[in-house]
Amino acid sequence: MIATILLLGVFHVAAQVPSETVKAGEQIYKAVTSYQLPLLQKNLLGDWYNLPGGIEYVPVSLSIPTPQEIQLRFNPENANPNSSDLWRIPLSKQIKLASLTQVPGNISHIISPSLTRIYLPNHQKLLANGFILHYADTNWVALSFHVGGKEGNERIVKLRLKDNTEVSFVGMVEKAGNSGYHEADISLIRIPEQWQDQVIALDVIPLHTNAPLYSFGFVAPESQHDDFIPIQRHLLAKDGLTLHMTHALPGASPTEPLGLSGYCGSPIVQEINGKIGVVGIFAGLVDPVAAQQLPVSYAIDLNDVLPVIVYDNTTLRNVNFLGKTITQIPYTVRLEDMTLMRDGKALFTRDLHHFPYRFSHEETERAFIGAEFHSNDIVIFKFRGRNGSYEIEYTIP
Repeated sequence: MIATILLLGVFHVAAQVPSETVKAGEQIYKAVTSYQLPLLQKNLLGDWYNLPGGIEYVPVSLSIPTPQEIQLRFNPENANPNSSDLWRIPLSKQIKLASLTQVPGNISHIISPSLTRIYLPNHQKLLANGFILHYADTNWVALSFHVGGKEGNERIVKLRLKDNTEVSFVGMVEKAGNSGYHEADISLIRIPEQWQDQVIALDVIPLHTNAPLYSFGFVAPESQHDDFIPIQRHLLAKDGLTLHMTHALPGASPTEPLGLSGYCGSPIVQEINGKIGVVGIFAGLVDPVAAQQLPVSYAIDLNDVLPVIVYDNTTLRNVNFLGKTITQIPYTVRLEDMTLMRDGKALFTRDLHHFPYRFSHEETERAFIGAEFHSNDIVIFKFRGRNGSYEIEYTIP
């Protein structure tokens, strides 16, 4: 049987390790739960060292939980009642510190007119963020799927026109993916025709792994902060559609969690060779308990998802287990959970909708951190799409 070993960080190399029993533990999943943190201030988290190409990273090691610890952590009955204690910085101070973020050049000036606020119909409270992007000769409002939902859903969009006039409209979701940490968490609403040429839209540019990232967004009204908030972020890794990031909050340790209600749907922006554009859409923050000492946020890579969502939502992607393709699913279907069975008993069940570790559909064995796979073990894949859920079983040879 063949296992794939991943090296740490954004770059990885595959190696083959023959074994009678595939152990998803000491070798494979040290890579899954460890990151190398790029572009942080020297000595902030450790000594610097160089990867090929002269790219500088700071090593960050996250402790690897045992299978038993993982099982307890993902059992709602064993949820840590004190997990909120990890959110040590009050919201007001988080906002104040984030507002001190130094954004180079005129990035903020260019980005701010494209930001939108999203509301539920007949509700006054800010639900989330969105932003205007130009794609396929059309101006869209991009928002998270877990905010906008499927095709036909209605949301209230508030935006500013080029002349600084603020307008609102009832927008209908026209293109959509699905929700989850590792899914196409995006919905698109078309800007009304009368305003198509009256808005300032962002262009999508290719992601650069060794350049700083910035997000811009509003926060929930209870914060009493009306302006948008910039946050500098650093790319940790990319798995499938998902960008794993951490943040740099002025005046705070990089291990301090940063939770801003309503910030989902904010654009992830880079400036490359003088070109400012959007590379991703912010999707959320991993539970700080699960993320260990390093708070990890995630976003969706627009370069990967937009061609599928906009042009052809029937495109299929492989769902692999230990290198074997089990099935193919469209981007409107999510892999909801996986169960490892042995001798008729469930050893582990993973909720992949909120699975906080590195994972991809191409390497779904990552769901079972620390587990050993035996011949005749059965893996049950549960999927959920527009028409409900279904299961597929795979027996390990």
